[in-house]
Amino acid sequence: MASAKAFAQSGASLFISARSTDVLARVKKEIEEEFKVPVAYHTVDISKEESVREAVEACVKEYGKIDIVISNGKDSNSIIGANTYLCTFSWWR
Repeated sequence: MASAKAFAQSGASLFISARSTDVLARVKKEIEEEFKVPVAYHTVDISKEESVREAVEACVKEYGKIDIVISNGKDSNSIIGANTYLCTFSWWR
């Protein structure tokens, strides 16, 4: 949430995702109240490619494009961790 708050402080519109709708709704409310920026969200399970695609599509539908992606999630069934860089081609294979 620290990254989201840093971008919100600079005036960025945010699109956040997580597994829990309750957490997302709480974070959305907190950031909108504190920083007065728009926040949209979508639940996602990063272990399921279709779930990730749906989140990306929801973001593009909401804002028209994606400027920056910060991923700090990790699929526990994968050896690829949060600190690994992947090109966008690798995201979709």
